[in-house]
Amino acid sequence: MLHKTAPLAELELSSDDDAHSGEFTALVAVYGNVDSMGDRIVKGAFDSTLDRWSAKSSPIPVVWSHQWVADPSNIIGQVIDAKSTDDGLRVRAVLDHETNQRAAQVRSLMQRRLVQSFSFAYDVLDAVKSDDGANELRELELYEVGPTLVGANPLTELIEAKSEVVDDRVHEHGHGHALRLRLATLGLEVVEAKGAVTSHRASTSEGAWDSSVHERRVLTGQSPSYYRRIYAWQDPDGDSKTKAGWRFIHHEVGSGGEPGAANLRALSSAIGVLNGARGGTTIPSSDRQAVYSHLRSHFPSDREAPELQ
Repeated sequence: MLHKTAPLAELELSSDDDAHSGEFTALVAVYGNVDSMGDRIVKGAFDSTLDRWSAKSSPIPVVWSHQWVADPSNIIGQVIDAKSTDDGLRVRAVLDHETNQRAAQVRSLMQRRLVQSFSFAYDVLDAVKSDDGANELRELELYEVGPTLVGANPLTELIEAKSEVVDDRVHEHGHGHALRLRLATLGLEVVEAKGAVTSHRASTSEGAWDSSVHERRVLTGQSPSYYRRIYAWQDPDGDSKTKAGWRFIHHEVGSGGEPGAANLRALSSAIGVLNGARGGTTIPSSDRQAVYSHLRSHFPSDREAPELQ
């Protein structure tokens, strides 16, 4: 699962006087621009996943800074409506501020403009390399959206705010009870800790495997999101934009350097190295389980992964 964080292109917060005072509208993903990780989200990338969410009986969760694993109270609300517009993914959501203290705190931070960024968790289901070198994300699986503190681009500028914020309340200024933020510069970033790469969905292959062949095909000078689609571990001290900073290759790499399917032979071989084969590995012991979990997650349900010893 990957995360992208963006300074908000547009945010509206209802005031305390409104009937649904925990409601907000935000543009959380932008189409067409190449982000700081070399990715471009193509219009329509969310269409299929939004259809799948519509078919479910459960709404898209609103999560504070992706922290649902550590504390379920960080699930602070739910999406009421999500639409793919010409500009990007727009969501209308409501915070559980009356029953969830964390939601009330985050709402206050948003109203005071101390939190001005939004993030979403996703997997890449379909992507291609475009002629300009960008990774075009054509189909994404959306898991959750939510406000987060750190924006991706320090050069963003607040150029319009149609409200004044005093004592955690939004007061009328101009047209209606709303806080509208328009940021001049949009920059998107994959936010992921170094070390073991977070598990993600991918097709699998049972073809022959020669790690040296696929390693030679890996491009250099690419964004970390490119290498995360090929490797299972990032060296915290290495250069994240060269293949030398990554280990445990297990995805097939095309002749043009494009990441492909997870190879089952490569997965088994990588797990073997974790277990000491071919001299073993020098990665920190604390990362072994997480790397193993990543490798194991690629095995289809009818194939059992080797055990970690």
